[in-house]
Amino acid sequence: MSNSSDHSVRSLIDELQSGRLSRRQFLSRAAAVGISASLAGAILQRAQSGTSAAPTVYFQDGGNTLVVAIVQSTVQLDPAVAGSNGYGDIIPMNENLYEGLTRYRVGTSELEPALAESWDVSEDGLTYVFSIREGIQFHDGTPLTAEAVATNYLRQIDDTHPLHTEGMTYV
Repeated sequence: MSNSSDHSVRSLIDELQSGRLSRRQFLSRAAAVGISASLAGAILQRAQSGTSAAPTVYFQDGGNTLVVAIVQSTVQLDPAVAGSNGYGDIIPMNENLYEGLTRYRVGTSELEPALAESWDVSEDGLTYVFSIREGIQFHDGTPLTAEAVATNYLRQIDDTHPLHTEGMTYV
């Protein structure tokens, strides 16, 4: 993204706050510049509430880094803990930071593939087997593996897991 993207995001928020954009126009244009629906919704809610300013959104590093300044402190960005510690406003940004095995199809409550390209559910509904898309990497280049997915899941549900943190609520 470029400085023009930075300008377009700022202009978008300014137009929203001034009343020149409808909710629908704002969400459509936010999606066009790469803002997730949940983050756009959070910005929209702040801008329309009149209780505080919308988050400041801009780009840096030649457009490679999106910066969102929110109106409260946050302890950390781990979605497994966010909300359990009083910092729930970070939750709407999770879609811009993390991707799950599945996601909700836009405008519905139907699940669709994300990091998993497909999945099977046992007849009793107790076992799910996910097929992870090939070539997925973490930001540091480490490949996404079934072991990494299992580690993330187990740290949330097993309080004896070495990576478990008290208060994890996101499973």
